[in-house]
Amino acid sequence: MKYLFLSLAIFSTESLIAQTTASCPCCSPEYRLFDFWLGDWETTSDGKVAGQNHIVMMQDSCVIQENWTGADGQYTGTSYNYYDPQDQSWHQTWIDNQGQSLRLTGGLVDKNMVLKSEPMKTREGETVYHQITWTPNQDGSVRQHWEMAQENRDGWKTLFDGLYQKKNTSFQSPLRYILNASLVPDIKYGLPSNCRPMNAGTKDLPASFWVVFASS
Repeated sequence: MKYLFLSLAIFSTESLIAQTTASCPCCSPEYRLFDFWLGDWETTSDGKVAGQNHIVMMQDSCVIQENWTGADGQYTGTSYNYYDPQDQSWHQTWIDNQGQSLRLTGGLVDKNMVLKSEPMKTREGETVYHQITWTPNQDGSVRQHWEMAQENRDGWKTLFDGLYQKKNTSFQSPLRYILNASLVPDIKYGLPSNCRPMNAGTKDLPASFWVVFASS
């Protein structure tokens, strides 16, 4: 009988994951690789506050939006970050209130999000390349290292090296859900409404879960 309940539990879990993916196209793992950047951050560089960054998920978990405000409150910028299944890459499009833009492409490299630009022309007509690396640290902070390389010159020059520290630690990935360890019938899961299984009218687990846990 225990084996039957175990089989039911495994089947129910697989069914929940499959239904969740179908009802939330951007909830599969490749779309969640940049979630470590979500939150309200204070950013410092060289020991001084560089600015504030409010980073949120939007469009049913398909886009990460960055909202940057410099320490002086005058310089602002927004970026849109998303995974494109057509080229299996992450993309960022940045635009600021000075009319400057940046387009980057890349992906996860050894747990770091590394995005690079195509060749770009500066206002002086020089060809340059940009690369930004985001590194999640064990203490929950994130390092952002922005570099630039000039064409026909060796090496990368650091444009910005900042440390993001969260102002609010309540931010969680939309796929992170917690089951009560006591396995009582009123177990809840924390998926947002756009990621719930199609056959679940509320945020309660499907009936198959109730049967397994109630019968074990």
